[in-house]
Amino acid sequence: MESIKAFIIDDEFQSRNLLHKMLQQYFPAISIAGQASTCEEGIIGIKKYDPNIVFLDIQMKGETGFDLLNRLPEINFALIFTTAFDQYALKAFRFNAIDYLLKPIVTDELIQAVNKVKERTVSAQPATKRQVEQLYQDIKSPKKIYDKIAIPTGEGFIVIPLNEIVYCHADSNYTKFYLIDKKCLLSSYTLKQYVLSY
Repeated sequence: MESIKAFIIDDEFQSRNLLHKMLQQYFPAISIAGQASTCEEGIIGIKKYDPNIVFLDIQMKGETGFDLLNRLPEINFALIFTTAFDQYALKAFRFNAIDYLLKPIVTDELIQAVNKVKERTVSAQPATKRQVEQLYQDIKSPKKIYDKIAIPTGEGFIVIPLNEIVYCHADSNYTKFYLIDKKCLLSSYTLKQYVLSY
């Protein structure tokens, strides 16, 4: 398999530097093609390096990662969003097949996200413009009421209707979802994260 190139776009130097070091430590085979601190720099870098994976911050000074994506003619790379806790962004991401990481980035979540993208890279499944446009609309419509939730598990995201959840139980840094069919799903998010984001 060809080497995987990554590109990091974030307006915070410390965030870029930390992510760079984490990738070097846990994925030494991934080449960090470059970094950018603005949308303009990001667009130039993506066109120059043609990365396989782009780590993209959402909220940057006076602009967003969506502004950058909307200015690209096509999205031919795998997207991993990086964001500080944002309830509206979380709601949007849970209904789209795009990976994301919450800051401060947790090592295990980074490893899972990159491994997932590496598997998809083989079959070339980048994010589509339609997915990005849907994410953008979800961000712009925070009052939308969702009747489903996507629960991140060890096997990936499982989308279930809210009315199938009997109750949730906090278990250390995890949340257990008990469903009406007597199934139990273990989520890698804390109960507090769900409470604050819904």
